[in-house]
Amino acid sequence: IGLVIAISSSVVLSAMKRMHREPEAGFDLMTPLAQIAAPQTVSAWTQGVGIILFALVIALLTAAIAAVKTGAGKTDSNEKS
Repeated sequence: IGLVIAISSSVVLSAMKRMHREPEAGFDLMTPLAQIAAPQTVSAWTQGVGIILFALVIALLTAAIAAVKTGAGKTDSNEKS
């Protein structure tokens, strides 16, 4: 889910920036998506790394929340050592 959110927000923001700079180009989502899929510049690679890191953080937060909800790592206070 984090990867989808990161990619879609990045693509939409890039399309909006381009539409603002070049109104005749229209709202093109495929060009930024292609740039993410096949990065050719340092900034495109950096954007890809940022997307992966965002997805990783979201995955870790999801795992942490699931662990807290299920009580993972909780010890029984009635046990004698």
